[in-house]
Amino acid sequence: MKTVISILPVMLVCAACNELEHFSTDGEHIYRGGVITGKFIRSGFHSDAELEMTFHVDQVEMQPDQYGMGGPGVLRTTDGRFDNSALDPIPEFSHDQLSNLDFPNGRLRSYMFFCRPGGSGQEMALVIVSLMEDEKVEVRIMRGGDEPLYGVFRLGRESVDRD
Repeated sequence: MKTVISILPVMLVCAACNELEHFSTDGEHIYRGGVITGKFIRSGFHSDAELEMTFHVDQVEMQPDQYGMGGPGVLRTTDGRFDNSALDPIPEFSHDQLSNLDFPNGRLRSYMFFCRPGGSGQEMALVIVSLMEDEKVEVRIMRGGDEPLYGVFRLGRESVDRD
């Protein structure tokens, strides 16, 4: 009985991942959308900035390799601030009570990552990816310091343009 009880949380986590697997992108799709334009909720991003994101639900705790491959995904913005910048998981976050917060307004699950804007000298930004009931994804990017960033992007799943 003790064994069954001890593996139950693992089974529940795996079930939750499978339930959200349809949010993962493949080579044919990407998430894309613009920043919410209100100045009160946007800093460091131009009002017409767009974000593209690849995302892999089954890899949300996997560290990307030195080339940014094999992790939860990458970000790219039209202003070049993020240019295939890897989402770096925070492994301890999944064991913190904060990861269990339930946000209102149709969020199924939220994940927290760090992401370094283009250039290795840039300070890391905190990225929160929220999977929404309406199949959209909300991404919040924030960073303090000398060059603060704050942007909320609402993304939809789109086919990848093949030129």
